[in-house]
Amino acid sequence: MVFSTIEFLFQFLPIFLLAYYATPQKYRNITLIIGSLVFYAIGSGWYTLLLLLSLVINYGLSRLISGSHARHPQQAKHYLIGGLIYNLSLIHISEPTRH
Repeated sequence: MVFSTIEFLFQFLPIFLLAYYATPQKYRNITLIIGSLVFYAIGSGWYTLLLLLSLVINYGLSRLISGSHARHPQQAKHYLIGGLIYNLSLIHISEPTRH
C-alpha cells in the first residue's frame, strides 16, 4: 500500500486515526507500533517479519546499552556498534537487486 492510494487515504488512515485518538495517551505508542506493522504487512508481506525481528533486536540492544553504560562504557559502545552494523546490513538485505 502506498500513501497516495485511495485505500490508504479513505480506508486505512481514517480507521487508524480513530483508533489512535480513541486510545488513552499512555498506550498511543503501542497503537502506533501496531498500526505501522499492519500498514507494512499490507504492503510488504514477509518484510513484516524482518521488521519485527529488527524491533526485538533493537529493543534488546537498547536495554543492554542503557544497563551497561554507567559501569562499562566500552561494552555499551560495542553494543552500539553491533546495532549499527545490524541495522545497516538490513538496508542492504531489503534493497531490491538491480541488474
